[in-house]
Amino acid sequence: MLGKLIKHEFKDTYKLFCVYYAVLAVLTVLGAITVRSTESIKSPGFLLSIIMILSMAAYVIMMWVLGLITVMALCTQFNKTMYGDRGYLTHTLPVTKGSILASKYIVSIVWTVASIAVMFLSLLIFGSFLSGENLFTKALFEISGAEWNNIDEFVERTFGCNLVVFAILLFFTLIVAVLHLFSFIWASISIGQLVNERRKLLSIFAGIGLWFVEFFLKRLVSPSSYTTVVNNIVTSASLNLRADQSMLIFIATELVFFAIETLVIWFISSKRLNLA
Repeated sequence: MLGKLIKHEFKDTYKLFCVYYAVLAVLTVLGAITVRSTESIKSPGFLLSIIMILSMAAYVIMMWVLGLITVMALCTQFNKTMYGDRGYLTHTLPVTKGSILASKYIVSIVWTVASIAVMFLSLLIFGSFLSGENLFTKALFEISGAEWNNIDEFVERTFGCNLVVFAILLFFTLIVAVLHLFSFIWASISIGQLVNERRKLLSIFAGIGLWFVEFFLKRLVSPSSYTTVVNNIVTSASLNLRADQSMLIFIATELVFFAIETLVIWFISSKRLNLA
């Protein structure tokens, strides 16, 4: 049944994300072509310069907001299917709330990772157009010719763990951070639907309250600044912690908040559901 729920979630969201990715693809090619054309012409006309500026601006904006668009689209999908008009259908399905939430988390992770991959791919395509080199082939050549033993020694010396352990922990850190992001927003949305009016306002205040609670609890766990994963890794030396230990603390803390917020979502959607 979980597989069917996941399939249905993808069916509900893939068209929207295909449109986003298609727009980014068009802007990537258009921006690269106009910039290359402008550079190849000694005195580009006013119209060509305007087109280049607009296409570049559109590309940069799309690259910056794609992550935000991804999160907003998935949160809107959650709200519509859990507490909107489509909530009646969702909550009458012969499946557990845990399965419904699991399918939404899995699909959200896939689309978030896909958006990151699409942005990276776009940068490689854009760079290949501008430089006149195939950056894909160049990247593969650099990877195949890399001296992995030296890299492993550098990672061991800098972060206190070998390259494989560091890469695995970094991957899980990304996944757990994404899970917590969605559980945080979805818990705020769930709290907001407890009332009949001003749901969005209550969701905003709930989100602010959750953020402050988590911020202070995180400061208790780690006295250093606890704002980003990268910052947490860099400042781990001041706590006499290796990077792997620091990331494990981050993962454990995020998982605790993820579990609590998921429990809040489950309880509200199961015991305090309000579709009025």
